[in-house]
Amino acid sequence: MGGQIHVTGARHRSEVLRHRVLCIGPIYLDVNCLSFPCEDGLPTEEERVGRDYEIIPEGSAVNFARFARGLGFETVLAGKVGSDSFGQAATQMLLESGVALAVQTDESALTNLGINFVAPTGVSVMATVGLASELLAESDLTDIVDEHAEGLSYVYLGGCFKIPQLLSYFEELTRVAEKTGITVVLD
Repeated sequence: MGGQIHVTGARHRSEVLRHRVLCIGPIYLDVNCLSFPCEDGLPTEEERVGRDYEIIPEGSAVNFARFARGLGFETVLAGKVGSDSFGQAATQMLLESGVALAVQTDESALTNLGINFVAPTGVSVMATVGLASELLAESDLTDIVDEHAEGLSYVYLGGCFKIPQLLSYFEELTRVAEKTGITVVLD
């Protein structure tokens, strides 16, 4: 044990921090009901009681931004939340994790919520509500991409197939990134 982990191409943590990642995608606030009695699904008209839960920001781009930040990368997350308390909670939690935010707030939409019932065996029942991420538009992103383009090493397009209105923009962004030496990662 006690071995060292080396990041390919980086000799020191300061070299890793020079890598900038722009993560774009849906932002969810997940309520995970843990060890929940749902092995056979959730019946209608019957209350089931669980004991433990966690509330955390989620989504592919969110997770990539948090994990990359934990590895020492400079990360910026771009997405959209509603102006509700769930959007405020998600952005606050993300800021506390050290992720820089370029998040749009939509007054007319509810923040995306994931409600996940997870059985002790790992079987889960999932539901999502909210529209904010579906309203993410090219016009929301162009200024953000321009502002953060200098010095970018990577662009992460999380959940990109869940936001079909952005596919043509993502194709163009990928072409531009390729010409400028920025690596694009797709979920």
